[in-house]
Amino acid sequence: MTSAFRAGIVVFCLIFLLPGKAECDTLKDHEIALAKGQYEIELRNYGPAIAYLKKALELKPGEHGAMLALGIAYSRNEEYGPAKELLQKVYSEDPTNTRSRYELGVVLAHLKEYGEANRLLATVTAAVATAELADNAKELMEGMTPSKKGEKPALKVVGGLQYDSNVILEPDNPFIPQDRKSDWRSILSVYGSYPFRTTERSGFEANYQFYQNLHYELEDYNVQQHDISLAGRYAFSPGTQATLQAGYVTSYVGGERYSSLAAVRPVLSLVLMEKSRTQFSAGWEDRKYLNSGDFPTNSDRSGAAATAGVSHTQMFTKETSVVFEYGYEQDLAEKANWDATGHKLSCTARSQFGGYSVFANAAVSDWKYGPSPVPFSPDRHDRRWEGTVGVFRDLSRTVRVSLADQYMVNDSNLDLYTYRRDIVGLFVEIRL
Repeated sequence: MTSAFRAGIVVFCLIFLLPGKAECDTLKDHEIALAKGQYEIELRNYGPAIAYLKKALELKPGEHGAMLALGIAYSRNEEYGPAKELLQKVYSEDPTNTRSRYELGVVLAHLKEYGEANRLLATVTAAVATAELADNAKELMEGMTPSKKGEKPALKVVGGLQYDSNVILEPDNPFIPQDRKSDWRSILSVYGSYPFRTTERSGFEANYQFYQNLHYELEDYNVQQHDISLAGRYAFSPGTQATLQAGYVTSYVGGERYSSLAAVRPVLSLVLMEKSRTQFSAGWEDRKYLNSGDFPTNSDRSGAAATAGVSHTQMFTKETSVVFEYGYEQDLAEKANWDATGHKLSCTARSQFGGYSVFANAAVSDWKYGPSPVPFSPDRHDRRWEGTVGVFRDLSRTVRVSLADQYMVNDSNLDLYTYRRDIVGLFVEIRL
């Protein structure tokens, strides 16, 4: 039914069927709700779109246009259950509706019903006068085709500049040297991953990361790191997955060996509610710090650490989410004054506006250290506040540009450990 024909019905009702004005108003309200819902879909406001389109269906139950639009809104909002139900009904009642076949194929692909999804999308690629949908359907079908070689290795290169208002190596050990200085540094990081023996439910991945920074003035604080790890995963069900990662990190500062760290970290990920994910993690680390001319007492901090944490991610829309995290850490060092117990709370929000993705993070942590080595001096107690804001934009499928600013305040009962720090960075990421 064309819009002109619908408009004619409205005029006819107004002129000749005035006693049936309520029916005409219902038709008009249906058209308005449908138009508003479709407009909200174009704006990617899927929540309001769903509300308008539900109203349109209440006013005119079973109308295919409203059912199709509501199914699309549910699909874009990642609510695949109700989307499947609506789109299947439209398709069963009108098998010639190419758009319903395409959208139902997309939903079934997300639900991992690949056989039926491929069958529907294949009929779309064969359709006439729907070139754009056909191209999209072909791309989806190619993406669902299992690779004979499994997941592909990945390589990522990140380079950029940072300005640091207070150059230190580690937040808990900021007082070397005493004269705090700001500086610029360039950063290069190369990350590679190699997946193997992967299936839909399980798999392994070997990872390596190289990191190097070069300071403009404080060359003694140039850092190089090598991080190698092996991870395995197993999915007990579509909403429950366990991973285990073991890794080794070695660091150099000013050209001299600074530290090494061996770690094991198991993680359990659960989907407890719709559009959310909860993770429970634990970890054990063996830390070894080496003395040098600039850090003569570095080895005092060597020892072991145990960690535990929980995080909850809540998705509001496809582009907007909030993550809440809590972490616990217990450090046992060679020298008792470096023993520490830490608690950390953080919240991270992410969203997208046009072609720009933005994020913001706020965190607070509390650290209590072991007995002071200085007689009549209080045991150290720090509280650290951190805030980060940033934006990034994907210039293409393989190139991303990001800008971020992190501000940190460490408040301690010992003046020696009280400091502020601001780090601003501009980076380019290339995925090969």
